[in-house]
Amino acid sequence: MSGPSYQYRNSINSGIKNNITLKIGTPRILKKIKGNVLSLLSGGAANNNYVHWLTDVLPRIYLYNQFFSKKKINFFLVPSYEFSYQKDTLKIIGIKKEKIISSKYYRHIQASNLYATSHPCNHHPENITDWSIKFLRNTFLNKKILKDSAYFPKKIYLDREESHLLSNSNLKKYKNYRLLVNEDEIKSYLQNIGFEIVKPQKLKFIDQVKLFSNAECVVSLYGAGLSNIIFCKPNTNVIEIKSFRAGNEFLNMSKISRLSHIQINLKPLFKSDIQQNGIMKCPVIQIQKALKKFQII
Repeated sequence: MSGPSYQYRNSINSGIKNNITLKIGTPRILKKIKGNVLSLLSGGAANNNYVHWLTDVLPRIYLYNQFFSKKKINFFLVPSYEFSYQKDTLKIIGIKKEKIISSKYYRHIQASNLYATSHPCNHHPENITDWSIKFLRNTFLNKKILKDSAYFPKKIYLDREESHLLSNSNLKKYKNYRLLVNEDEIKSYLQNIGFEIVKPQKLKFIDQVKLFSNAECVVSLYGAGLSNIIFCKPNTNVIEIKSFRAGNEFLNMSKISRLSHIQINLKPLFKSDIQQNGIMKCPVIQIQKALKKFQII
């Protein structure tokens, strides 16, 4: 037996000999599909995580297009088709709704021909490549999408909408969340110097592209919404607040996109079981130092 066989467990993409499905089969009902299917499946995180959708799923279309025509594909097998950004991005790329099948409902398929690609960043967003970002920028940064983008603010702080959890006196209870205990103080300071508080998760995908393409300075806690910096203009200033244990995917995105990026690395107040998470306090003076370095204040 030859061809791709993905058995991703414990952060390792194992070989075909370890594929448990080929050993014991699957209890899922087989659905036969007449036609050519391109698999865009990329592991569990791509089901509902924005950054993994951008870095793990969509670049597979670019990889496929390097060898074959998209017209050859009858159906595209996606991790999920429930969120607006999934529907919007695929529509912009030119994939019609009737050609999309979701792995949520199609767990075991047999197709006339099944196409699959290697993982665009080897299961780790911090390994995102320049060709992947170039593909995303070329696809979504066009005149039609960027129309009226000048109406969006130039200095923005990304609000993850989780600060309400801090009203609980037992902070340790939320040690596995990603929170800033002094976020209200940070927001107040930034608003006083001309920043606007935005919630990208509340915006349509196109409006997220417009927002970031128009931005001159982005301040944010480490999180999926920050992946939109790949749509920023070169030399845009980015201040990323993060746990010292979190990854460097956004820093690498900035380097490839030629942005100016400063990380504020913090030690969580309580040890988190999740590497990139934790309850943290970010002294406003650290943000001030970064803004001064960027000559914004």
